[in-house]
Amino acid sequence: MLLVSSDPIALGIAAGRALGRWETLPLFNPEDQQVAALLGNAGADKDTLQTSAEDTARRLRKYMKRG
Repeated sequence: MLLVSSDPIALGIAAGRALGRWETLPLFNPEDQQVAALLGNAGADKDTLQTSAEDTARRLRKYMKRG
């Protein structure tokens, strides 16, 4: 059985991470935009989602520059 949290903050963090990955590397994470939308529809906190997406994208871009 798969359980999903009903906590809007946890959903926002998960959705933001998915969206940040998709924005940075869309070819490697093609489903992440849909994942973020589904979690948003499930009740993710929009501010947390946006903050998490920006943070994830920033960290991935920084990591890719090091590679």
